[in-house]
Amino acid sequence: MDSADYWPGIVNRCRQDGYLYGWPLTATPGLIFYDTAAFREANLPQPALDWTWAEMAQDVAQLTQRDGDSVSRYGLAVNGGLLEESVAAQLLLVPVSQVAAETEWFVTLARQGAIWTIDTTAEPDLNSLLRAGRVAMWTATADSLPRHRNALGDTITAVPYPQDDQFSQTSPHVVECAYISTGSQQPDAAWRWITFLTTQAHPNDRFRIPARPSIAQASGGFAQLPADLQEAVR
Repeated sequence: MDSADYWPGIVNRCRQDGYLYGWPLTATPGLIFYDTAAFREANLPQPALDWTWAEMAQDVAQLTQRDGDSVSRYGLAVNGGLLEESVAAQLLLVPVSQVAAETEWFVTLARQGAIWTIDTTAEPDLNSLLRAGRVAMWTATADSLPRHRNALGDTITAVPYPQDDQFSQTSPHVVECAYISTGSQQPDAAWRWITFLTTQAHPNDRFRIPARPSIAQASGGFAQLPADLQEAVR
């Protein structure tokens, strides 16, 4: 199969230690979710699709609310992944010093208590914070939108991860890879089946985007998403 007919970088998500162990079928993008009501309350414009890391840092700082020494609302909650999957990925693209400079704001704000992280904050779990209205922005995959809206209301939406000229390709994806067991007695038939699956949209999950742009377009995959998520996922 021609890897040129796949979203940039997606085939590498099926690699490990330099070896290609599988072939991508679908990808579920990670997004920055946010409560539009929190932005209105803070008199801030909602994030643009092409927002930058500097703009995100400013929003996190201004969205954070404090009650004395405690934080009543976090500007951002990171349930794993923001630095681990997005920032660390940049080590393949830019020097380590560039990554450190670009992410210094995150470390600073986290130390100031403006960012909730699963590892460093002695607080309830993220879902409890969300239900209490104590988080303005958070990281999650696109398929969690219905659950978040059912629990929190229609003011919830999402944008891609920020980027800039030197620090791009930052939105993480959960990639579904198909594998053939080394013990398969019919490897050729298994490969033909995988090849067929790459031409199909996922039948039961509209948030799993086909790994091939041509299939995503032909199947109307983007049009099946909620209207406010279509461009964000693209």
